[in-house]
This record gives sequence, C-alpha cells and structure tokens, in this order.
Amino acid sequence: MIAGPAWACGGGPKDLGHGHAIRPLLVTNTATGERWLRWYVDGSLHAGESGFFRLPPFEPGDRWDSAGQGGDAIAGWSAQPFTDGRLTITVQGRTEGDTKIPVRYVPKRGEPQDVPVSVTVKPPEPPPTLTVEGPTFTGSVAEYRTFQIRLKIPLPEGYRWEVAEAQHLPYGGEGKWLPSRPPEPRDGDGLFWASAQGQRTRIVFIQKRDGWQLFPDTVTLELDVMPTPKC
Repeated sequence: MIAGPAWACGGGPKDLGHGHAIRPLLVTNTATGERWLRWYVDGSLHAGESGFFRLPPFEPGDRWDSAGQGGDAIAGWSAQPFTDGRLTITVQGRTEGDTKIPVRYVPKRGEPQDVPVSVTVKPPEPPPTLTVEGPTFTGSVAEYRTFQIRLKIPLPEGYRWEVAEAQHLPYGGEGKWLPSRPPEPRDGDGLFWASAQGQRTRIVFIQKRDGWQLFPDTVTLELDVMPTPKC
C-alpha cells in the first residue's frame, strides 16, 4: 500500500538515539559530595516519519517519569514506562520545526529533575526517482519503500501512459510471479508512484490511446528488490 512517506526506512520507526545508550553527564561537588545528573536528549526525523528514544536509568532504583502522551503541531508523542525504570518515547513527526517533550528523571538518591527531550522535525524526504528514457529499464529498489517512476519518453499526440502489468517474484514462490499493486499516476506527464516486494518486480507501461490498437509501444522495468534495513 502506498500511503504517505513509506519510503522512510520501510515505514518503520527510527532509533533517534542511533542505537547508543543515552547517558548523563555526572557533575560532583568535591567539597560536599553532592552530585547532579545532566541529561542531554535530542534527535531529529522527517515530517511523516516516526521514531523513538530509549531512556535507561543511570542507577538501579532510578526511574523516568512522563505523561502518557502529548504533542503539538510539530510532533506527537507517547511514552511507555517499564518496571526497571526505563522509558521509551515514540515520536511522530508532523510539520517542520523544533519542539520539546517534557519528561522527568527521578533518582533514588537526590531530587527529581525535569529533562526536556528536544526534537527537530525536518521537511518530508522525497522518495527516490527512477528516470526511464528507453523501452527497457533495469535497476534496484528497496523493499516496501515508495519510489517514483518518471517516464521521459515523448508520447505521440492523443496517447497516455497506462500500467499494463505489475508483478513480483516472491521469496519461496517456486518461480511463480504474482500480481502486485500497480503504480499510481501522480500527474499526466509520466510520473508514477510505486512500491516493491519479494525478490524481483516487473512493471510494464503501455502507450494507450482511445480506440483499437494492434501493437502498442511498451516500456518494461525489471527491478531487483533489496531488503530494507532497520533504522
């Protein structure tokens, strides 16, 4: 299904911590022995993308605290606490801008502190484009990611591009091609949006006009489908 920015990491949530544990800066008063934990939590994603922060406690007995959910025009978010003090915050980018998610760190020793989680939402990321200038095209696309097909071949007057065939070769399908969701036209000038699945996908376009046609011209795309990496 083609919906929104599905080209972003296969539509899966992005690890806004880049896979690294978020740790605080430990500040200690050598005279009194008092300490402070300074947390810096920030991340960025594109509008239409979802992502998450994993916030671990600094020491056993510490915990993160937050309201269940919230948001504004920039981003929406929800929080899931765990019994060991961890907190996972899921973020959905909405529009370009900067916002903060209010959370609180509650240490076993010391005073609770507010830790604003900073989120930057960047403009939507455009999908990759395959530019087709001849009757055949070979290439590769990422699995389940939206991509654009731009047919640059001039059309005779009175003709239009239509999808004649859309198939994919599934994994473990014993070589049998199966129907796929056809690409969707985005304008009247040869631009289509599509997504792919399986090992390979084949898309055939036809130069169509009203009335009977004996041997219409076609354009065939043969695409290898690459597994989409996790974010």
